[in-house]
Amino acid sequence: MAQPTTFGSWIKAMSLKDFIGLFVHVRDPSSGGIVKFHPWPKQNEFLDWLDALKDTGLLLKSRQAGGSTMSAALCLKTAFENPNIEILVLSKDEEASNYFLAKRVMEIYDNLPNIQGIVWPQIVTQNLSRLAFSNGSKISSLPATAIGAAGVTAKLVIFDEVALVDMNAAARGGAKEVFATVRPTVQKAGGRILMLSTARAASYFNAICQEILAGERNMPLFFFSAKDDPTLTDEVFEKLRQEYSPIEFKREYPLTPEDAFLANTGLVFKTFSRAKHVRVIDYERWWDTYVVMDFGYRDNTVALVCKYNFETDEAYIWKELIWKETPAEDIAKDLRILKSKLPDTTEWIADAAIFSQTGHTQSIADIFAKCGIPFRRSYKHRGLDPYDGSIAHLSARFTFNKIVIDPSCDYFQWELMNYKWKDGGTRDVPEDKNNHACDAARYLCAELSQRKRPGPPKPLEPYSTAKSSIYKRLSEGRSSLLDSGKSPNSWMGV
Repeated sequence: MAQPTTFGSWIKAMSLKDFIGLFVHVRDPSSGGIVKFHPWPKQNEFLDWLDALKDTGLLLKSRQAGGSTMSAALCLKTAFENPNIEILVLSKDEEASNYFLAKRVMEIYDNLPNIQGIVWPQIVTQNLSRLAFSNGSKISSLPATAIGAAGVTAKLVIFDEVALVDMNAAARGGAKEVFATVRPTVQKAGGRILMLSTARAASYFNAICQEILAGERNMPLFFFSAKDDPTLTDEVFEKLRQEYSPIEFKREYPLTPEDAFLANTGLVFKTFSRAKHVRVIDYERWWDTYVVMDFGYRDNTVALVCKYNFETDEAYIWKELIWKETPAEDIAKDLRILKSKLPDTTEWIADAAIFSQTGHTQSIADIFAKCGIPFRRSYKHRGLDPYDGSIAHLSARFTFNKIVIDPSCDYFQWELMNYKWKDGGTRDVPEDKNNHACDAARYLCAELSQRKRPGPPKPLEPYSTAKSSIYKRLSEGRSSLLDSGKSPNSWMGV
C-alpha cells in the first residue's frame, strides 16, 4: 500500500474508529483528568455505520451514549481531511451550539497527542461560534433555526438533540423546517447530515424515527439501547430508575425503540399524595419566604406563600390566595397588605408574561411595582418537559417528600389531583386549564433548583460516579497502537 501523499488524504484513508482509537482523549468525570476514549462494542458499530453514511442518518440514543463526543471527533476528522470546507453544528439554542464547539470539539482538539511526523492543522480563527483551521476548513455552530441555517453549504452537518428543537424553536418552524432548509444544500455539496437525539414525545425527530421503523421513510437509523452501555450495570440502572417517572425513565434509557416513543398519560403529578404531603408545619423554623404568583388575565390569579428550609431543601406551601377575574390594581392592594405581614427578605416571583407591555403604556408588573410589590421574572431553564424542566422538579419534590402543603390550601390540592396531560397522552403537554396554582409552584421549584446549599461540595450523583469508575476499569489494561511506539505509517499498514 502506497503512503498517501498528503496529510489530508492520509487521515481520510483512516476509519473514524481508528482515528478515535488512536487520537481522541476525553475528560474523566471522576478524576477530572484526560483519558483515552475507548469505544464500547456498540459504539464501534456506530462508528462503522457513520463511516458508511452517505447522505442523512439518524441516531436514536439513550442518555450518555457518547454520541456528542463521537460526532465532535467526526467534525475534526472531516475538517482535517478536506481543505476549504464548511462543517455546521446545529443545536437547540445558541448556548448549546456554542457548548458543543467549545467543549466537545475543542476538548478533543486541545488533547490531540504530539507525535513525531504528524502536524495537526492549526486554528487560525476561534470564537464562540466558529473555528477556522490553517487548511481553510471551518466548523461553525448555530442555534437550529431555518433563518440561521439558510444558505449554508456544508460538507457535514451535526444536528444535535434534534427533538429539543421543537420545544425551543417551535415558533420559528421547529426541526422540520430547519431540516428542510439545510438538506438540499448539503445534498448538492455531496455532504452528510447526522441527526442525533434522545426521544421527546410529539417531536419531529420522533416522527421521522417512527416512519423509518414502520418502513414509511427510507433513511438509515441507528438505535443505541441503554443496555448497550457496559457501564450501566443493574445496580446503576436501578438507582437511575428512582430518579424518573416510569415513562420518563424508559424514554431517557430505552431498551427498545418503542420505549423512546412513549408519552405521558393521566395525571401530571402522579406522586402527589394527601396522606404524605398535606399537613401543618411549624414554619417558624424555616429560613426563607417566597411569594410566587401566576397571573390569570381571563381566569384565576393564584399566589402561593411559601417557606423554604435552606438546610434540608424542603418547601412548605403555607398559604394560597385566589382572585377570579380581578383587575391587577385590586390584586396589588391585597398583596400590599400581605407584604406588610411578611419578612422584608421575602422574594416575589411571577410568570414572565406580566412583564410584557403588549402595546400598553405599562405592564402588569409595573402596576404591582407602583404599589411596592417587587416581583421579578420566574427563572426559566431547559429541562425534560415543555415547561422548562419545572414540572420534573415539582414531581421530584413529591417523589422524595421535599414539599409539604398546608391543609388550608384546598385549591392547590384540587389542581394537583385534576391536572392531566393533554390529548390523551399523544403529546407531553399538560392541559391548559385549572393550572394556576401548579404553575406558581413550578416557578418556586425552578427558583429553588438554582439555590446552592451550604456544607461540603456535593458529591457526584451515583450514576456519574458509577459510570466513571466502571469506565476507568474498562480502560485499564488496554493498549492502543499509539502506545506501541510504532510510526504513523505502520498504523496505516504502510
